[in-house]
Amino acid sequence: MATDSDWPPLTSLVTWLRRSRKDSKVTESLANPSAAMVFAGAAGTQQDITVDDNQLVNNGGIVFFNATNVDITNNTSTGSTGSVIFLGGGNSDVLVSGNTASGAPTRTGVSLPAPTGGPNSNVRIIGNSLTGLLNGIGLGF
Repeated sequence: MATDSDWPPLTSLVTWLRRSRKDSKVTESLANPSAAMVFAGAAGTQQDITVDDNQLVNNGGIVFFNATNVDITNNTSTGSTGSVIFLGGGNSDVLVSGNTASGAPTRTGVSLPAPTGGPNSNVRIIGNSLTGLLNGIGLGF
């Protein structure tokens, strides 16, 4: 499993996360305005990923495509410049729990748009605080 010491500086985190990821955990990061966490790979190349206890301030959020067994938990986002959590398609067995998002009146907290790369399945959105947003949870747009 990758640990915090394995992750690059957040200024290069977007590029680094585009590679295949298995058994990874991102914790206790403070993302800057130009950073976002983007997990996008071919089906079957991303699994067992945890994004937990991060602070996202005025940035692009947490994005997943084609990932399996994902936990997005206990993160805080203020003033997001995009959807706080975006599940673009092809994801399965996803838990979104205990996250807090606020201060982005034109943005969506958890977005499950019309799928790109296949449908999402077994997505559980439980116990999040999504306030001061355009939508708490957005489906199919």
